[in-house]
Amino acid sequence: MEKKDKVKRIVGIAVLAVLTVILLPILIVNLTLIIKSSINPDVPPDIFGTAPLAVMTDSMNGDEEDSFAGGALILIDLLDEEEKQDLTVGQIVTFRDTDENGDVFFVTHRIVEIGKEGGRIATVTTRGDANTGNDAPTDIADVLGVCTSSIGGLGGFAIFLQTPAGILVCVGIPVLAYIVYDVLRIYWNNRKAKADTVIDEKDAEIARLRALVEQQNGAAEAAFAPPEYGEGVPAEAQAFAEGAEGQAFAEGAEGQALAEGMPADAEPLPENAPDAAPYADEMAAEEMAANPSDGYAAFEGAEDAGQPGAEEAPAEDMPAQEQSGEDKPGGEEAPLEEEE
Repeated sequence: MEKKDKVKRIVGIAVLAVLTVILLPILIVNLTLIIKSSINPDVPPDIFGTAPLAVMTDSMNGDEEDSFAGGALILIDLLDEEEKQDLTVGQIVTFRDTDENGDVFFVTHRIVEIGKEGGRIATVTTRGDANTGNDAPTDIADVLGVCTSSIGGLGGFAIFLQTPAGILVCVGIPVLAYIVYDVLRIYWNNRKAKADTVIDEKDAEIARLRALVEQQNGAAEAAFAPPEYGEGVPAEAQAFAEGAEGQAFAEGAEGQALAEGMPADAEPLPENAPDAAPYADEMAAEEMAANPSDGYAAFEGAEDAGQPGAEEAPAEDMPAQEQSGEDKPGGEEAPLEEEE
């Protein structure tokens, strides 16, 4: 991610540098030329003494080394009055002329003849390399400068830059490119910031859930862990167990019985085990009184086992009225006497 951001920054800086280095100077030069030509239309507008001019015709399209065709962009070094006296035949000069409407235009041809008066150059005669005839002599005052170089095919672009559409392109392209770059930069920065925020939120949520799981695991372990000695025991019981009375109870019979697993609510047995039989019979009798059916079954079981207490009493020992059946409830009725 950081590498991609670095590449994007480099690309953005490179685009901005290209726009700054190329289009901004063109814009500045173009605006300067337009302003100067508006202020002084009789002199070609210049930048630091050099005037760029676009060639409109093929009058200089000849066989000479410095000839140029229509559509070329030529650079003219403007001359002052003293520099004009150094002109020689064969140089290409730019001079101004007027049409039939009195409008000023500029002509760039080669000097073929120089006219002097009083030892100073007064006029120059020029001719285009592609022309067969000479131009009319031009007063030295109308000569503006000398051509130093030419760039083929660039004159049309220079003319376009001086039109309103050209100015719009020179101004619009840099501004539009900068706006697009700035919008994309803001978009990518916002997207990155949003992605970083989402990642931070997810990391925080993961940390929260992880802490919650650890907390629940800790609570579960604490719930199922065996209690340590003294944990959850009332203070009074713990004090009793640690005191002398508790120690004596633990060493006694009841404490030993509890230690061996006897239920805590069981009734204590009598001290002498052989004398416990009547106690057991009493408990059995109480149980039979509470559950007669269970007692009868227990009785039959005892009889089958041949226990002494299960034998029936002899008949002679039974009461007399039971033997004779007299006055026995539920016995045979006496016959009724016949009535007369």
